Amino acid sequence: MEPGNRNTASNESFAAVLKQIRARIRAKQCWLAREIGCTDAAISHWENGSRLPQETTMRRIFQALERGGGLPNELLTLLVAWRNGRAERIKRSGNVTAPTAPTSSDFRR
Repeated sequence: MEPGNRNTASNESFAAVLKQIRARIRAKQCWLAREIGCTDAAISHWENGSRLPQETTMRRIFQALERGGGLPNELLTLLVAWRNGRAERIKRSGNVTAPTAPTSSDFRR
């Protein structure tokens, strides 16, 4: 990884898991974008590892993938990868008072 690149191992991990789940349920980026109320470009940014979704968006992603046929173990893996990516970003920023990321129980209906 080149210095200054915004991609991190955690972002790539979240990206890979999101893309895997979406591919397995045979959903296109445009479907997920419509389901959660964002753009195809946002999905692309998350899947290429350049950005992570915000907490409220992550909740919508989780719920959409669950409705679309995402398996519980896949969704938990996605959540863990997202939390790790957020923790790494907070650590890099030096913000020690950052809010706690949600747990899987926060995503239940």
